[in-house]
Amino acid sequence: MKLTLSQREPWIAGTFPKWLCILRMALGLFLLYKGLFYLFHVGDYQALPGSGMDPMIDTLYFHLVIFIHLAGGVFITLGYHTRLMVLAQVPIVLGALYFIDSPSRLIVWEPNVEYTASLLCLLLLLTFLIYGSGTFSVDQLRKEKLS
Repeated sequence: MKLTLSQREPWIAGTFPKWLCILRMALGLFLLYKGLFYLFHVGDYQALPGSGMDPMIDTLYFHLVIFIHLAGGVFITLGYHTRLMVLAQVPIVLGALYFIDSPSRLIVWEPNVEYTASLLCLLLLLTFLIYGSGTFSVDQLRKEKLS
């Protein structure tokens, strides 16, 4: 018998440790920090060699990454639509692991630190994609208010 995610939700909510909520909030704050860091260092990243595409597309993509990190960071910190925001973050972090933070490329000063942070971020994102937002979240408050 296969269970869908909505059928597994009560089991996940019952086994969700409280410390994982703190970890979710820390992940959201980290993503918010990265979004603000990119926002204030746009010139540094625009000076990097492009992907061979149109510079307008590169700029649009970079600003999209900033917006998704900022919005996703706030939403993940609050626990509001966590799975949707995590799903939006996963392709960006995968792209960062492959294109930017790869140990074979020396785009950043400390490639191993950035690579490790991106890898840890990806693992946490996948964890919250499965478990959701947890007990201390806006989503949980909305569920309690509706029932």
